[in-house]
Amino acid sequence: SDGYFDVVNDAFEIPAQETKYKYLCKSYDELKEQFGGDTTDITMIGATPIITEKTRQFVHHFIVMAVPSCTNQLGGEENAFKREQIYGWAPGEHGMILPDNVGFPMFDSEFNQAILIEIHYNNQKKISGMEDSSGVRFHYTSTKREYDAAMLQVGDPMLGLRGVAINDGLTQHEFTCGGTCSSLFLDEPVTVLWEKLHMHKTGTRMVNEVIRGGEVFHTAKVEVFDFDQQGGFQPQQDAYQLQAGDSFRTTCYYKDGT
Repeated sequence: SDGYFDVVNDAFEIPAQETKYKYLCKSYDELKEQFGGDTTDITMIGATPIITEKTRQFVHHFIVMAVPSCTNQLGGEENAFKREQIYGWAPGEHGMILPDNVGFPMFDSEFNQAILIEIHYNNQKKISGMEDSSGVRFHYTSTKREYDAAMLQVGDPMLGLRGVAINDGLTQHEFTCGGTCSSLFLDEPVTVLWEKLHMHKTGTRMVNEVIRGGEVFHTAKVEVFDFDQQGGFQPQQDAYQLQAGDSFRTTCYYKDGT
């Protein structure tokens, strides 16, 4: 690593309400002093969560995206495929380190001139007066890596089931994405380094399958999911190749608590 730069809250007062989404954005111009000038040869090679200990219980998760600017954050569903997610954090995770030949290029095009962090606060007891300075530390190199990294979300990334009731007892939802999904963004095979399986409080088990030629080619699963222990469960697995035409089936299992 040639260094790091931080994107963190400045003593943000968490509202006394059950749920709050805070959008923290910093542009290249605001950040460049942290990496010593006007260079745009910045490649992210790792990320570390910075969590304020006093407010840790309220910080539910981060989603980190590269966007054109802090005034053009590509909001709305119509821009969902234009936002580039570069990191995510949930309880139980300690950060991300990429292989020595892989990195996320940053600030090298008109589409990634700012970093946007969506911070979800969960304040169920509606406690007031809590100030949070959480955020993310980005580790970088000034030397471009051989391979560019990217993230792919499957399952229900647009939260299409938001507000749908979880039935009594055990239940499940299955999400599928046919071969046209991978064909949209792949014109050659890519290497999947790891997978993270993410649900919320009522999630108990999750399975993600890659299907090729009508057969299950790869399976990643967590048999016992606990958000508080590891909100983004990373199965132990070897890297594998994803090809255009591969399809996905993601199955999430829930328990309503009764």
